[in-house]
Amino acid sequence: MKSPEPTHGMWESVTSDSATIDHLLHLYFKFVHPVHRLVNKVRFCESYTRYAKSFCSSILVNAMCAMACHLNLRRDGIEADFEELGLKFSDSVRLEIDALDRSVTAIQSFGVMFLVDLFRSNALRAASYLNTTSNILTRVEILETAGFREVLYDTLRGLHNLNVEWAQITFQVPPAINLTFPPGIGSLDELAESKAEFYLFNSDLSSGIPNLVLQQLDRFAAWNDGLLAEIADVAGENGRAYSHVLSLLILYSNSVVQLLRPLLDLEGFPVELVEDTIRNHAQQGLFFFEEHYQLGYTSQYQPTLQMFATLHLIDVVARFFP
Repeated sequence: MKSPEPTHGMWESVTSDSATIDHLLHLYFKFVHPVHRLVNKVRFCESYTRYAKSFCSSILVNAMCAMACHLNLRRDGIEADFEELGLKFSDSVRLEIDALDRSVTAIQSFGVMFLVDLFRSNALRAASYLNTTSNILTRVEILETAGFREVLYDTLRGLHNLNVEWAQITFQVPPAINLTFPPGIGSLDELAESKAEFYLFNSDLSSGIPNLVLQQLDRFAAWNDGLLAEIADVAGENGRAYSHVLSLLILYSNSVVQLLRPLLDLEGFPVELVEDTIRNHAQQGLFFFEEHYQLGYTSQYQPTLQMFATLHLIDVVARFFP
């Protein structure tokens, strides 16, 4: 699914430059969304391009653009001052956002603004945004719109992850977020049934499994090759990389290792075909963590998922490549 195509009109309350808006949304979905999934990308893009308010709002767009401005990447043809523009987007959100709004886009907007202020070291205000999301969830407006259950589930899961990570670094007990839907929306079991094929283990290693592994590996490689140079070069002249970018790179390395690692235990499989790839990606992930993330941000505040990824990479290196 591609990021939203350039559009004009009702979403752009801060700037009329649609190229800048489109650039920022591309940055958000490429580098923030994979780590913090507060919105459903497919539904958001549909509403954005069709000017529908079901799963998009000008406040949410401004919040996402404010977050993307932290990446501070320039593109040919865009002369914007992203630092100043980020402040304008944030100010616009704070003027318009309403804690009494019961819509799912309001919940998502508060969640994104939590990230914005957290990266600006405004922890007190960021915490208030996160607390507000929990309050709105108890009285969220239920829509009959197609896809609402899917969107609400993604938002609940994203907020749950944020609350857990925030509780870890502030030594608090995270709020209990009910991951079941209100009456009439259906259960998570129904949603999981449609994705059961991704969770079931198939012991028959004939025919399609090797091809599926190779296809997934190709998709990983294509994603990595498509990274913007300013972000892929974390050791370049652009200064310290952002923590969520480093987390994304660590998770990428771990994903490749996790995909191929079971092949090392497969009897009769020529392990020399994947050994170098597994070793290189495991070492690369640990390099990003030790030489960049830990030195720049310390390991105390790393996301929970990154902790498990790092532990997995250490285990693979210790067991197979001592």
